[in-house]
Amino acid sequence: MQDHRPGCFLLDPASVVPSIGESSRGSYIALLEALRSSEVSGRLAPCPDQASLILAPIQAEGYGPFLELLRRSKVYRRNRAKIFVYCLDDFAVASLPGVYPSIDQSLVDRGWALPGHYVSIHSPQHTFKADEAPEGTRDLLFSFVGSTHTHAVRKRLLSLSHSRALIDDSQAEGEGVPWWQRGGDHYSKRASWYEQVMVRTKFALCPRGKGPSSWRLYQTMEAGCVPVVISDDLVLPKGPAWEKFVIRVPETELLHLPSYLEKLECEFKQRSELASAAWHEWFSPKIAPQVLFGWCDDIMRSMNSMTRIRTEMELELKSWILPKNLKRRLRFWKTQWRSTAI
Repeated sequence: MQDHRPGCFLLDPASVVPSIGESSRGSYIALLEALRSSEVSGRLAPCPDQASLILAPIQAEGYGPFLELLRRSKVYRRNRAKIFVYCLDDFAVASLPGVYPSIDQSLVDRGWALPGHYVSIHSPQHTFKADEAPEGTRDLLFSFVGSTHTHAVRKRLLSLSHSRALIDDSQAEGEGVPWWQRGGDHYSKRASWYEQVMVRTKFALCPRGKGPSSWRLYQTMEAGCVPVVISDDLVLPKGPAWEKFVIRVPETELLHLPSYLEKLECEFKQRSELASAAWHEWFSPKIAPQVLFGWCDDIMRSMNSMTRIRTEMELELKSWILPKNLKRRLRFWKTQWRSTAI
């Protein structure tokens, strides 16, 4: 893993937008907690102006759907060339350079942004005890426990059939609310069931959700399963040797999946070990700050100031031209006006 240059700074969204809610600070809080035990902490800059790189984590639309509030802030005007966003919103418009889990390949090719994983206090928390499982307990060839409501490809999973498969639509009874947001006994029971299924599973299906990426990919690696990615538009984060352990299946080829995985079953142990090792090296919570700073540093090193200004202006213009983006922008500013009026 390439290390980043010293003098990084983690920007608190509340320092930019004092009224911002905790839900929008979820990634910042998680990264701040990880920094306390990270080797990066000793090389952090005391303030944005003294930093060589500023990481601005945000969740959902806390800075606006086009990061308007950050771009109009004093800290951005003073430090434009060194601010990079880490945004978990699968629908985010990457109007600023940084790391986005569901980024388009075109922006990666231009050196504007990189794909990443999910780090937040709001992420579903699980305890996978795969290392403690007795030998031979992975009796499921493949499984999926999750909502089938977020994309059509997930609904097609329900048609899969195999004697050693388990497909469970966890949101069927939830009235549109993800099971990890329902709280109480329901969350505890569903989380426990999900964990039990994962440690029994060899190949875990990782279909796209509302965006091309999904939390499930990284949970699968943590659980020691082999990820089966079903997302044609997903751009995988740089770092791991994905081709050695991930199985990618085109969204149109789902019906052939059971027989395909049977042929690959002999490779489970090797792929599983590589997937688990990659999670610990690149995606475990304690390593997240170092990885994210490093990715943003890679972007900064490959981008000159004029490229940044030109691309930012281009994306800003597109955000006004496209009708769907204009609707999001007007809806956001209407909400801002109401909150200010109150």
